[in-house]
Amino acid sequence: MHQNHDKRSAAPDEVKVATLEFCRPDWWLQASDRIMAAGARQQYNSDSDSLERGPEACDGYLCWLCQSHYLVDRPDTLTKIRRTQTYSVHRDRHGALLVGSLQGTQTSNAFFASSNEQSDFYLGPDITIRLDGLLTRDVAYRLYARTELDAFSTETDANTSVARVGARLSRDIFDWTASLVYENRSSFDGIFEHRLFTANDVMGILARDFDCGFATLSPGAVITYRFADDPNAQRYRTELWLGIEVPIDTKWSVVSEPFFESFWFTDGSNVGRRDQIYSASLGLKYNLSNNASLTTEGIYEGRTSNQPGRDYTVFEIGPRLDFAF
Repeated sequence: MHQNHDKRSAAPDEVKVATLEFCRPDWWLQASDRIMAAGARQQYNSDSDSLERGPEACDGYLCWLCQSHYLVDRPDTLTKIRRTQTYSVHRDRHGALLVGSLQGTQTSNAFFASSNEQSDFYLGPDITIRLDGLLTRDVAYRLYARTELDAFSTETDANTSVARVGARLSRDIFDWTASLVYENRSSFDGIFEHRLFTANDVMGILARDFDCGFATLSPGAVITYRFADDPNAQRYRTELWLGIEVPIDTKWSVVSEPFFESFWFTDGSNVGRRDQIYSASLGLKYNLSNNASLTTEGIYEGRTSNQPGRDYTVFEIGPRLDFAF
């Protein structure tokens, strides 16, 4: 998390692994050679090597996966489906998930300073408990509670932590997933010590995946306004990103994610402040299982601002374990 900005923390695509939990286990076994993630509603006919409609495979419910269409070659390549999305299909209309990540990172700039940079190592757990389901046939909902922190080994004054609760509504529009998100966020200095501010964020998110054969491209965009009890924290924010995943084999893949953020502060002493953040990453991901992956990556990030002393650059490298249960 080691960032003094919001890096898609409440976006619909939060988790770096994908899991499929079919309504009928026998359908999963039946589809061991080839499955269509367009939903548990489609059954696989091993004799004719074709996909046939089978509404009973979903026990009469419209599954979340029925909203999207993604082809998976083998069960052990499930993590190729929308790298940053965790899917689940349940016998009823809701399901609870524990998702998150644990990273150990070496950073070149623990305080995001424009000069006199201090390097250090930090641990960054990020845990979310969430409830997913369908509000209507076409609209999915998510309720979640999330906590994340950065604990530094030496520069402990750089420790930060965040607690969030939120809700999201999503639906597919022309193969894009559009989401409206509300999030209540409390930011702390230290490990849940001094509260810096509490904010109410309202976000609009648009994201999708493109399968290019040799790679999966995952573009997205976010626009946010933050209402906060500290006027200095109130601002507009936009972000554009492009997730890139190039499979090497069924377990390994090369991943990258360039992104750009822009901030317009509207109140307090930050009125008129404009920040831009540029970032790019390159890493190697190993799929440990259908619901866990290990990624080691390097990230370069820079910020420019129209206020003096707020520019910085930082390079970080380290492993990250992502999981969903």
